[in-house]
Amino acid sequence: MAGKKSKQRIFALDALRGLAVLLMVLQHIIYWVCGELQTNAAMPALGALGGLAAPIFIVLAGTGATLAVERHENVDRLLAGRGLMIIGFGYVLNLLAPNWFSLQSWYVLHMIGFGLLTAPVLRRIPGHVLVIMMLGTIALTGLVQSSLNTPFYMGNHHMTSTSLPAGVLRLALVESFFPVLPWIAFFMAGLLAGRWLTSGAFSLLVRASGLLFAAAVALSGIYLAGFKFAAHEPWIRIFKPIPNFFPALAPITFFLLASALLLTFVFISCCSFRTASNPGHAGHGSNILVCLGRCSLTILMVHIPLIREPVVRLDIWRTLGVPQTLAVTMSFLILFSLAAVLWSRINFKYGAEWLLRRAFP
Repeated sequence: MAGKKSKQRIFALDALRGLAVLLMVLQHIIYWVCGELQTNAAMPALGALGGLAAPIFIVLAGTGATLAVERHENVDRLLAGRGLMIIGFGYVLNLLAPNWFSLQSWYVLHMIGFGLLTAPVLRRIPGHVLVIMMLGTIALTGLVQSSLNTPFYMGNHHMTSTSLPAGVLRLALVESFFPVLPWIAFFMAGLLAGRWLTSGAFSLLVRASGLLFAAAVALSGIYLAGFKFAAHEPWIRIFKPIPNFFPALAPITFFLLASALLLTFVFISCCSFRTASNPGHAGHGSNILVCLGRCSLTILMVHIPLIREPVVRLDIWRTLGVPQTLAVTMSFLILFSLAAVLWSRINFKYGAEWLLRRAFP
């Protein structure tokens, strides 16, 4: 992949992004419509797989920022411009989903856009310094959460409200859905992954993933072993293993980072998708995951107002049984997959990704 090949589009990464789309839709629909989440353990477990979607999206955004250097001239303008547009898409989504977000909400699109805005600076930082910054970000997150007395479980109201001191800045930095702390660490990890891919150093993805998994286990083990210091502020934010990332404490952050990097390695190593020098090239044929990945931004923006808003307004929220939930979920997964494959025939014209390419080619 080094040299000339690094200038080509890597459809394996599109396929991984497509997997993230499926996981995202799977999780959202299950949590939105299933009325048996408290009585059927299989449904929350199935929905929990969707927790990998946002980490994958943000890591791949960083990876793409690195790969863009090989494919585009004036890449800093490209990254910053697309970052601003994606943040704009995030605020459009806030307006389209008033039953979930407030105008001030900081969701995954805002985080990806912010990452791209920082990319012109971050991409120039040496790799070892970027690793230190990534780990420092995770540690800083715990300290800031502790200083703000961030609750260990944040509900939707907390993540959309500006009533606390610092208001919208507090949400964007620490206490909304995907705040800068710690999620910028995922973007940094993606930048590093992109460097390893372009240099052919695939093994570093596995090594980094292993070290991050080990960190998650070690930190959790210290807490579970009953060490008193690990159960008190601010250290509890570093050691307590909570299977939830609203907010993200250090163990779950390390686990999700490790998972995203490992999946990147698996898809790059095991998938045989063709590459193309033209970003709009449809050389992937009709591979479902690749097609979904190529229009992931559009699906993310569309599925929330298309599904969640009617579910809330029509009082369907968590009223369906398991068979009905699975039927609805599979129907939408098939619908989005079929639409993505058909749309690929015209290179996804008029979607959000197409607008990004038109504005900043």
